[in-house]
Amino acid sequence: LQGYAQHLRNYLYTYKDSAKRADPRIDTSELHNGPMAQDIEQVAPDCVQETSDGIKTVDGNRLALVNAGVLGDVIRKLNAIDERLTAGGL
Repeated sequence: LQGYAQHLRNYLYTYKDSAKRADPRIDTSELHNGPMAQDIEQVAPDCVQETSDGIKTVDGNRLALVNAGVLGDVIRKLNAIDERLTAGGL
């Protein structure tokens, strides 16, 4: 979880024209919101691939599975905090 807090941030960005080599469907004029592949690589390196041209792409399906596990960890931590608060332990 610490890696997520330390490395992942949302950015507003557009793709560079070179990204079309990885995926010709990319609209380089469209504004996107989300983390960069380089940030994701810090916490989930298996979710990032690099093309021979050096373009990093994210496997969204794999990342969704990783994020589901992280979300479960966060919920368990929040439940533990809630239990301590309810019991008067904090």
